[in-house]
Amino acid sequence: MNLARNGSEREKYLRSFSEKFSIDLSFEILNEATTHHSYKRISSETRDYECLETLGDSVLDLLVVEWFLNHGLNTAGSLTDARAEVVNDVILGEIGEEIGINEIIRTALTSAENQREKERKRILADVTEAIFGAVFVENGLASCRKLLKALFDTRLERVLEQMQEGTKSWGRSEKTYQNLVNEYFDKRGNSPVFILDWERGPLHSKLFGYSCQVIHNGDLMLGKGEGNTKKQARQEAARDLCNKLGLLLNNEKSVINDE
Repeated sequence: MNLARNGSEREKYLRSFSEKFSIDLSFEILNEATTHHSYKRISSETRDYECLETLGDSVLDLLVVEWFLNHGLNTAGSLTDARAEVVNDVILGEIGEEIGINEIIRTALTSAENQREKERKRILADVTEAIFGAVFVENGLASCRKLLKALFDTRLERVLEQMQEGTKSWGRSEKTYQNLVNEYFDKRGNSPVFILDWERGPLHSKLFGYSCQVIHNGDLMLGKGEGNTKKQARQEAARDLCNKLGLLLNNEKSVINDE
């Protein structure tokens, strides 16, 4: 993962990336979508990708569920499982690496920070989502669908084939806590809401706090969680709520209560 390129050199790399993947984006928004928050160590006024990443995460969830729905998956559980198999940090990080996002990310991470493989993959995943957010802002959902087809089609078709043939075993370990709590309340006609309660810490080492809120048996139930990323904090909040609902065994292994 490269440190910051500047000026005309960076603009040349970003425009080359846009042309390679037929992404019609302004330099300004693509620059934002590929700038890590650590770069604020160098320029405090720099806009980073976090807002676009949050938007792109929602856009991808919508488009992937829509794709599977249009290809024959018609239950909430199957759609949730299929989406989780495609929209996750591992797959998004792989896609980011394949299309060369590591060549256009602008960071101010230290060499030690850059060597953390898990962190590197997560950043690639976040920027992949941020690019979808940028495409949505400037070109709308139709352009995002085209980009989804270009980048995800093979993976989407493979997951669909596995599910239709029954060759994919959806084990408990493959379900995220958000999947579990969503499935539980899908059966009861309700949906949990995730709310950002707070964020603190320096820009290069943020900590986020989320709550997972839902009305259950007439009462408000809350799960609380925190993490170094918003996704991690949401997962921890969902895990806390799953634990309160009795959906966890030994506080780790997950089981869906079908009653």
